[in-house]
Amino acid sequence: MRARFIRAVCLAGLGAALGAAASGCRTDALRNQAAVPRAGAAVPVAASARDGGALAAEKGKLAPGMMAGYASQAIAPGQLEGLDLKTLQILRNEIFARHGRRFTTAWVQEHFRKQPWYRADPQYQSSVLNETERANVDLIRAAEKKVRGVKIAAGDMKYYQDQEIQEAWLEGLSERELQIIRAEIEALRGRDFSSEPWLWEHFQNRYWYRPAEYSRSMLNATERKNIEIITGYEKKRRGVAILPGEADRWQAKRLSEADLRGLSLHELRLLRNEFYARRGRTFLTAWLQSYFDAQPWYRAKSGFRDTSVTATDKANIETIVAYEGKLHDSLGTQAVSPSLLADMGQEDARRLRNEIYARHGKRFQDRRLQAYFQSFDWYRPNPGYRDTLLTPIERQNIAKILAHEKEAQVYVDRVEA
Repeated sequence: MRARFIRAVCLAGLGAALGAAASGCRTDALRNQAAVPRAGAAVPVAASARDGGALAAEKGKLAPGMMAGYASQAIAPGQLEGLDLKTLQILRNEIFARHGRRFTTAWVQEHFRKQPWYRADPQYQSSVLNETERANVDLIRAAEKKVRGVKIAAGDMKYYQDQEIQEAWLEGLSERELQIIRAEIEALRGRDFSSEPWLWEHFQNRYWYRPAEYSRSMLNATERKNIEIITGYEKKRRGVAILPGEADRWQAKRLSEADLRGLSLHELRLLRNEFYARRGRTFLTAWLQSYFDAQPWYRAKSGFRDTSVTATDKANIETIVAYEGKLHDSLGTQAVSPSLLADMGQEDARRLRNEIYARHGKRFQDRRLQAYFQSFDWYRPNPGYRDTLLTPIERQNIAKILAHEKEAQVYVDRVEA
């Protein structure tokens, strides 16, 4: 009887009249989510280690632990004013967590794991969010953007569909983040990234992503310019002259080895085959055909012949093949250059590390990795493979690349948070 009375008084907003019992009232109201507050209304919430530590809710402001009340209630912009970036990130992710999303970012997952209401759902999909929740996520994202200022983060590109970005706003982003925001411009228009598994997985987890019939012509002039700015910044920071997707700029001029330095083996393979793809070749290798099918410029031609490539194309292909072979062989004979790893994405680093194992015939449980290496003439599966086949320099290179992958994971976490 007393518990029902306390809960009723709490719902009426008279918790203060209960004196010492108020804290229990507030906790009970939060745990059972009995009240759905009006947008902009003050809601008494007790700060706890589970719900944001010292982040106490000020009058009229939202605090971690309150988002269940907003599954069908719009947030008022004033409820987000004055909140710091981490609090806003927790509030935004709480909307997903209430549906059971698991988070790869350690601190985000740990925060929600401690909440009594959290139940991880292995079948979670962002499509479960209703329109109100999507609108609330958008509002919180906009508040985060306001706190960050002009600095761009993954998820921001919808704010720049009609505004040209500046290189200075990209400073501090990792290679992976740059790749994501560049791809995000096209993802917002529905481009399918299933040919690039890590990007596909990233966008599949975005509540706004809707793969659809896509053409580069759907981009406006500002969006195309922003892709150009991001690509130019990537190249400048990495110190490379060309990236996959730019072979058309080299169809009338020769590449040199110096132009290729800084590219990963995977990028070299894509670039080498791009010269053929630009002339309409179809590929028997599934991952290559899938990659080119997803490129907006690619048009397969039934009448393609090797003679379709020009003398300049052939010279550039030969230059790439020579440098690719040199880099591949060096994995077993010399230490990996720090400059090669400096801005290498996590996925490319993973492929590079596993190439060392593949050189000795290791079979991979990851089907995508196995299919990738199976597509190369030099790969010979070895049933008797053991790690003892690795040389000291190969072990050293594996450790160095793995350390880079772990460092890159920090940026992966930052993207999700």
